[in-house]
Amino acid sequence: MQKVADIYESYDREKSKKLLFDFDDLLVETYRLLSENDEVRDKYQGTFRHLLVDEFQDINPILSEILKILINNSEEGNEFLGMRRRLAVHICIYRGIDCNDS
Repeated sequence: MQKVADIYESYDREKSKKLLFDFDDLLVETYRLLSENDEVRDKYQGTFRHLLVDEFQDINPILSEILKILINNSEEGNEFLGMRRRLAVHICIYRGIDCNDS
């Protein structure tokens, strides 16, 4: 396991040296920017009336938080959580899995 940790540290160092981001970095930095910067958050909360998310069932928790921030000030924003729960249940049923495991 130490070898994997060493490889990741090397990868992270090289990214930093070259000022590069991977997908996870983009998500984390987007979340941080929207969470910590009122001006940026206010601008983008008022920009989108609808958001289409492909493969919604497969989004990770941080992307879910970004979406919640973006739709937070819309009147329909509160429907997001209920819709996500309903969609998850339908996907679990479709895939034949126990929703409590996911």
